[in-house]
Amino acid sequence: MVQSDEESGLLAGLRAGDPEAMTVLYERYRGPGLQFAIGLMGGTQEAEDVLHDAFVKVVCALRNGNGPSDVFGAYLFTSIRSVANRYWKKLGNEQPTPDEDLDPIPFQDPGLESALSLFEQKDIAAAMRSLPDRWRLVLWYAEVLGEKPRDIAPVMEIRANAVSALLNRAKTGLRAAYEEQATAGPAASRRGE
Repeated sequence: MVQSDEESGLLAGLRAGDPEAMTVLYERYRGPGLQFAIGLMGGTQEAEDVLHDAFVKVVCALRNGNGPSDVFGAYLFTSIRSVANRYWKKLGNEQPTPDEDLDPIPFQDPGLESALSLFEQKDIAAAMRSLPDRWRLVLWYAEVLGEKPRDIAPVMEIRANAVSALLNRAKTGLRAAYEEQATAGPAASRRGE
């Protein structure tokens, strides 16, 4: 019963945004969750991806006031199964490209390389941290994971049109926050000299 009481406290902390509670739950369930995901996926890399997506999904649900109040593990395992099913369904819909149709020249896009290098800069990281949680979440799903608004909608528990509107606001907010960080950065470094 002590573990249940402790876990209830951790879940309450996670709902309140306590990063320490999230860390404890992740460390506690990472091993068993990964083993379960490996059993479903057959490979460690895919299992890691499924585990991380499922954990994010559960954390989002909890922060939105949903999910369990006393037992985290069963909810996480259900989420892992759901994410794995979505992965297998998506994989079943893909058609492999014959090797002769693949472009032998490596893909190079200076714009993409430039954008990726932005993420390594401290200004973009600080700008991202300054955004509200919902904006960061929708940007993560749309821009990093490549999810469509209709796929993000159930996770955020809003309609796809609302996801699109939220994504537009989040992009505008990120752009403004980045510009603020970028213009504050040189001035701040000059003051420190």
